[in-house]
Amino acid sequence: MAKAETTKLERATGSAAVSEGGETSKFNAQPRATLAAYHIQVAAALARQAKHIESDDVTRAFDKASNPIFWTVSGSVVMAWAALEANINQHIKTLEEANAGNTGLIERCSFLYLEHVIAKYEGLARLKDYELIESDEIFENLKILRGFRNALVDFQPEWLDDEVKHAELCKRMGEIVKPLFGMPSDAPFPFCHLGYECAKWAVLTAASFSAHYAKLVGIEDHLAASWVDLKLP
Repeated sequence: MAKAETTKLERATGSAAVSEGGETSKFNAQPRATLAAYHIQVAAALARQAKHIESDDVTRAFDKASNPIFWTVSGSVVMAWAALEANINQHIKTLEEANAGNTGLIERCSFLYLEHVIAKYEGLARLKDYELIESDEIFENLKILRGFRNALVDFQPEWLDDEVKHAELCKRMGEIVKPLFGMPSDAPFPFCHLGYECAKWAVLTAASFSAHYAKLVGIEDHLAASWVDLKLP
């Protein structure tokens, strides 16, 4: 007899593991969770992992660039941003499907897919007759998160501390994220910020903006799915 074993995540997504004769396969029912929720869950899990690394050996947590804490924090930041991108892409798709006969609106949505993430949020808000206030603190944090994520995925040798744009990002990050205990004072950017507090900030920034935007525009907050665990120490 087949035995289905489901986890909290699998129940939420409609998937389960089925074992027959020692072999396990997966089947997928209609998914009820979004990629955005998956991504923010992964970002939070990586943040918690970074906390464990710091707690286990705080004096050596940052002693070499190959330390796993750099991998986990970088992954958390990138996945937090991926959650925001998946979130807005799904909202654009939902608007398209709800207005299948509106050629003009469909065309405007198709152009939105080509924009960068923040422009997508701004564009969808305008399509719903709202404007994002760029001076809003939550929106400001979103832009800083974008800058830090871009520094991670676009890292180039010319990214030096004396570059104006880079220096400004360093300054803003320093105002938000607590100093990292044990990090050498001459540690290069972005390694100087790759600690647990940075990962936590990335997750909370993404979740806060998603909740703020959903309430403002009147749409579902995909990052607040019931099965997502964003509790961080």
